[in-house]
Amino acid sequence: MKRIFFFLLSLIFVALIVSCGPGQTKPCPGCKCPPPCPNKSILPPIETAVAVDDVKAYWIDLAMDSKGFPYISYYNADTHSLWMASVDSKGEWKSEEVDNDGNVGQYSSIVVDNEVPVIAYYDATNGRLKLAYKKEGLWNIIVVDNDGDVGKWTDMAADKNGVIHISYIDNTNQDLKYARWDGKNVTNQEIDDGITAAGGGVINRQTSIALDSLGYPHISYYDGFLGDLRYAYYDPQQGSWVKEVIDDPPEGNVNTEDVGKWNSLVLDPEGHPYIAYSDSTDMKVKIAYKTGDHWIREMLPINDMADAYIDIVLLDGKPMVSYFDSSFDDLRLGIKNGSNWDLEIVDSMGISGEYAKMVSAPNGNLAFAYRNYTYDQVIYRVLAPSH
Repeated sequence: MKRIFFFLLSLIFVALIVSCGPGQTKPCPGCKCPPPCPNKSILPPIETAVAVDDVKAYWIDLAMDSKGFPYISYYNADTHSLWMASVDSKGEWKSEEVDNDGNVGQYSSIVVDNEVPVIAYYDATNGRLKLAYKKEGLWNIIVVDNDGDVGKWTDMAADKNGVIHISYIDNTNQDLKYARWDGKNVTNQEIDDGITAAGGGVINRQTSIALDSLGYPHISYYDGFLGDLRYAYYDPQQGSWVKEVIDDPPEGNVNTEDVGKWNSLVLDPEGHPYIAYSDSTDMKVKIAYKTGDHWIREMLPINDMADAYIDIVLLDGKPMVSYFDSSFDDLRLGIKNGSNWDLEIVDSMGISGEYAKMVSAPNGNLAFAYRNYTYDQVIYRVLAPSH
């Protein structure tokens, strides 16, 4: 309904040619009509949004450097290339093209390692996983894996020694894979064989990776054949990967029930995993966390349809889960307080929240990067959650 409303509104808007500020002709997210709009070149105060770039962007990711400055990677669907937006010391946003060699940039994942932005992404033209890092003002690009069609559903983390860890999907063999880059050499390995481990399965959805305090990787992922959520972690004592099924449909309901898409993983300081993910059967958001040897699963008390673009962080030890509410086409946040969940609207201007990512920001705040579909903009927002 909101999509139809804003389509009609856009027709009226074009007829009126309402100006939104110097060089702009579109309302800005977070503004009330009539404008003025916030200055997109200045870091936003709390509870405001900034239009970082006016493009049709997919596969957005967000990271912070040690000083709290944000970096946003995204796939520009207009140029079919990888871009990054960042803020300089003066608080001014700038966007730059990172790689345009073919159709590149989908499934982007970004980290800032020792103040150096590093982006992993999929090269759709050649079916390979690539990595770009910026050093001394120049982008350096390497191929991480080109064995078959590899690199979709990428996620990445950096350890304290500057080693890059990447989880991704081998689309040719339907395997979950893991790559490690130490700045010189790349190693790759298969973690879960989609055919053997899933009984003929298809591991074809988002992966999420996190590192424990010792730098060992933990990965959550979705089995598209059995429709379940899985978890793998490296056990240094065994010298091998341990794999678990975290949530799966009741027996006999594999073809009608489905859980685990859009999964997002975070570890607490003790290494306990928290995973947020979708229950596509009920169109809801769930969270699973481990206490001892047992997994506890619970569903967020959402009355609307919400099962996509899910992310999770821990703030002051509390799980914070962002998600896209497809009933109202807006970005929302769930905050766990004790045994209860408090729900907030992050952005409801137009159709907001696709490809949303969330990180902890300075002063106990949350930062979000996401797409505004209505105005084709990459949005950055800082929020002080009520908790």
